[in-house]
Amino acid sequence: MSSTIVKSRSEGPLQQAPYNGDTLSLLREILERMERIESTVEQLKTAGTQLPGLLAIGVDSADEMAAGLQRADIDMDERMRNAARLFDLMTDPATVRQLEDLLKFSHNLPGLLALAADSFDELATGSDLDKVVELAGAAGQALTRAGQDPADGVGLIGLIRAMRDPDRRRAMGFLMNYLKHFGKQLAK
Repeated sequence: MSSTIVKSRSEGPLQQAPYNGDTLSLLREILERMERIESTVEQLKTAGTQLPGLLAIGVDSADEMAAGLQRADIDMDERMRNAARLFDLMTDPATVRQLEDLLKFSHNLPGLLALAADSFDELATGSDLDKVVELAGAAGQALTRAGQDPADGVGLIGLIRAMRDPDRRRAMGFLMNYLKHFGKQLAK
């Protein structure tokens, strides 16, 4: 087996290393990798010299945008606080559960609206149209007012307590009648 002399930079003296094809190919691979590393380092140096200028352009752009917002009387601090508060509210587990429930309900909404329209249509053909319009107006007003009231969660006990209110009992009776007729329509 022949050998070749390899000079080690860290050790200084010459050492004898066995020569074979694997060692030579390994050295070539190491050299190729070192060349790629050197190329990458040069690219990073170039980018590093350009970075301060790019950062200055970014900061100048942000300053110009902030000045424009200030001229338009837009308080960015307040907007950021509002955005943070909104983000907190949107990620609150209770809000997420409510949104999930709303999305589940929204999948059934087209069918429910179609059935409600059919029910009103049947009601209109079988009774006085003025009475139907009056009923729809009352439902719209009630919906608007209910949307303005705070919507607290109500459990079973709260539902039982709410039934002490005569207006709610009257509406519950109407709802029960509606559900009865609605169920008949579904059976057809």
